[in-house]
Amino acid sequence: MKIHKKTLFILCFVILQANMLFAQFKYIETASNFGFQIDNAKTFYSIYPDDYTFTLQCKKQENCSNKTPEETLISLFSSDNYAWEQSNYSYKIDENKEKFSIKKRMDIKSNYFKLIRKLEFSIGNEDYSIIKYHISENNKLKPYASLFKKINNNWLICFPENSVSKIYIMFMSLSDKALDGIFLKKETNVSYFDNKVKELYSGNSFNLTAYMNYTPEIDMSDREEKILIDNLLIKNNINNQTYKSIIRYEQELLNRQNLSLIYTKEISDQIIYNYVDDSYSNAKIDKNLDAYENFNTQNERPILKLNFSYNNNYYSILKYMNLAKAINVNIYLKNEKQNFIIVNTDDSIIKDVLDVMRKVDINFIERISMVEKDKDLIIEDIKNKVKDKNNVINVSLLKKYIK
Repeated sequence: MKIHKKTLFILCFVILQANMLFAQFKYIETASNFGFQIDNAKTFYSIYPDDYTFTLQCKKQENCSNKTPEETLISLFSSDNYAWEQSNYSYKIDENKEKFSIKKRMDIKSNYFKLIRKLEFSIGNEDYSIIKYHISENNKLKPYASLFKKINNNWLICFPENSVSKIYIMFMSLSDKALDGIFLKKETNVSYFDNKVKELYSGNSFNLTAYMNYTPEIDMSDREEKILIDNLLIKNNINNQTYKSIIRYEQELLNRQNLSLIYTKEISDQIIYNYVDDSYSNAKIDKNLDAYENFNTQNERPILKLNFSYNNNYYSILKYMNLAKAINVNIYLKNEKQNFIIVNTDDSIIKDVLDVMRKVDINFIERISMVEKDKDLIIEDIKNKVKDKNNVINVSLLKKYIK
């Protein structure tokens, strides 16, 4: 029996419609490392007075607050149960009941925090702070640093991840003299360090990304190590520490200097959904596409999706194909009802990410993300131009080099 071409076309169209109607769109998660450069980020660097120490200040949790990073440290040090301790963190911590019984027997004068330096900075609408401090445990000093994030007007200790972790490690490991050299332009008398700091300053802006990517060409001498590295990482003990208890944090006590930072920050919570066919046995089913505004699961097929957090909002960029095989890309915002609504934005970072997603496929993303060298010299050249040593891809630069 001979089938007319028009009949065959209608039949194929109906079959395609039926497949899309009952299709379960499957995907494989692919890690990405897109980031953006922050220029002239408003930053404050503070020096605490030499006797700026505190110990157990609150007998009860209701007498403590988290309105400043310092108050959060006081609350943490004063906590006498797990729930109170956990309230100072933005992430889940392990429970250790033994330390609370030990804390109750502590000698106040030999167990305290001594605050050293503080850095305050913002990433978009998110406020962060890092405090460098030493803890005296029975008169034995140990070096620490904590990263804080302002969440719902409270400062909570957060887990240092990705590029922010580099700043955190730098703050914990470098001496106060080295930190003053970076953020206050003070000489340390270590020539290659001082010269590199001068090189990375442009006016009052310091290129923190370039510093974190910097590796000295010469080994550090013992003298230079004692100047640049926190001595508590080298020594086992430091004596003759001054003890003085404070009741609360007073901003006016600090020598607070403002400057600007330039650094690359990876986009938070980013994950790529690469939609695949049924031949992938490990693929997952995406059950959320019905929540996407104007996306018709009957007539359209997803190709790629990038989910990420930015400025306290959760976004999703969906790249999909319709029946006419036209490619569309939309940016969605997750609302309080857990639905994804299409948004228009003037934010340059989101627009750059959107433009990149329009132009690339999963093969390019995987190759550009690889640490290993690519056999294609063009792709390898792009990698060298858009990535830093932490493998973070600057989307604004990437946009310029892809067609």
